[in-house]
Amino acid sequence: MANRTIDQRLKDLAARVRPVTTAGIAFLAILVFLSACVSGSLAESETPLNGPAVMAADTYEVSKSTHAYAQGLTHEDWGEPDGTEIDLLLDLYLPEGAPGLRPAAVFIHGGGFTGGSRGHLALSNMAATLASRGWVCISADYRLAGERGTVPSDWMQFVETQPVETKRSTQGLAIYAASRDVKAALRWLTARADKFSIDTSKVTALGGSAGAILAVMLGTTEPEDFRDELNVLEDPTLETTNLEAPSDVHTIVDFWGSTVAVEILQDAYGVTRFDSDDAPLLIIHGTEDPTVLYDEALNLEQIWTSTGVSYELRTLVGRGHGAWNATIDGQPLVEIAFDFIVRQQGLVVRD
Repeated sequence: MANRTIDQRLKDLAARVRPVTTAGIAFLAILVFLSACVSGSLAESETPLNGPAVMAADTYEVSKSTHAYAQGLTHEDWGEPDGTEIDLLLDLYLPEGAPGLRPAAVFIHGGGFTGGSRGHLALSNMAATLASRGWVCISADYRLAGERGTVPSDWMQFVETQPVETKRSTQGLAIYAASRDVKAALRWLTARADKFSIDTSKVTALGGSAGAILAVMLGTTEPEDFRDELNVLEDPTLETTNLEAPSDVHTIVDFWGSTVAVEILQDAYGVTRFDSDDAPLLIIHGTEDPTVLYDEALNLEQIWTSTGVSYELRTLVGRGHGAWNATIDGQPLVEIAFDFIVRQQGLVVRD
């Protein structure tokens, strides 16, 4: 599985991802009980319980506000030098009255890099839940394929030389701007660590489908990735992206995602990014997923096993793509994510 080509991965993604519009994000939610099994490495974090305190249940009032975290360029066609600047937006969820330093989480929507928005209901609810327990959370939009964001020549050349049809090539191009944008959203947040009382050593990236692809990217790439491939002459909006702020992620929560963004980066630039410095990973994936195959979960498991980084694979037996209403051992997915983050980051949980 680890040796599958980028062409094969993009082909699978295009063949199975159904476009999702901003106005209507539909997932496969079937109101039946889930039979789940747990596999993979359940290695516990050795981090002592000396981190920020979070609450075991919803406690704090949550304020929600919308902010422009950066600007980006859109183009009439891929590769055109001239572009139009647009604001990139995120929703900020703050736990009112939560004392001390707070952990943070970046939520990233899916949609096959062709649709979706920061208002995705399941992720918005998760962000509000974690915020009510003491996290500072953001849910970010990013440029989609239809906006044709600025793409570096090396990335464009690599994607366009792959033997793929137009849709897959378009998705491959869109991944760059999407990755650049969510990194900028993360830097917007860490640049305001003092303002929002954030512990920047306790940051989680969480996403579903395409958003999980981007979450995996955030937890495995270097600060210069998706930042330094372009310069401010090629893309002057880079100056709006808090270029020097931290972009480290310490825990990844992957709902039915894959490694494709990191794999394109590695192949296009001849770098290696999966290593022992990567963030611990929670993988949640359905065995009957027709959109992002369950093989992608096994591929992630194989990579994290090889690097020796802690991970958990939670298999949703018989479930398909976007099973947001699934439970594991009677717990909803937000509680599974809560428990994993707490263990891996050594957070103190208070009643």
